[in-house]
Amino acid sequence: MTRSNALLLLCAALCIFGSGCYSQKPIPKAYFDQEIEMAVRAGKCPETARMTDSGQGGLIGAMVTAGRAPKMQEAMEGIVGDTVKELVRQEFEAAMEDYFDIYEEGQLQTVIDITQWGWYVPTTVAGIKTGAYQFELAATVTVTDTQKEKKNKIGTCQIIVMESIGDKPTAAISQEALLKCADEFATEAVAFLTKEYADESE
Repeated sequence: MTRSNALLLLCAALCIFGSGCYSQKPIPKAYFDQEIEMAVRAGKCPETARMTDSGQGGLIGAMVTAGRAPKMQEAMEGIVGDTVKELVRQEFEAAMEDYFDIYEEGQLQTVIDITQWGWYVPTTVAGIKTGAYQFELAATVTVTDTQKEKKNKIGTCQIIVMESIGDKPTAAISQEALLKCADEFATEAVAFLTKEYADESE
């Protein structure tokens, strides 16, 4: 990914999550020196796929984007929020198992809140499409130590991932992109949350 693309994704993430003051932090390295159990659950998630754009088209652009949404809904037919939540949770657990024992209950409680899943279309004024559709998945991860007096949040991150699905995405392409995004999300989220341990291990 180029530096410019990375900056664009960062800006998109800030817009989606709606707050530039959100403080991300990895899990402190001391937690990796203990045999601590972690539980992972999926929290909030939109029930259906949602279409987003670059946000530069005003009311007309929003109407044009809304007109594209039925194609997305057709491509994602049969896939609902619960399906996406379970997919993302499983991918995250699989990636995190290299660092913590995962159980239904644990000292560390991890919650994944999905804020967006669906198609993203880059647009300019009046909703004019300027590039290929992307499948987009955005979520926050919060890790809480339940044995702390105030149940401290010891690790947090916001991740947004995108996968190109071309100019005329089909159901098969779109659904395959969802699988890739879930895997990429898990990889990036776990890499961030465990980076203090990884830095020490190098």
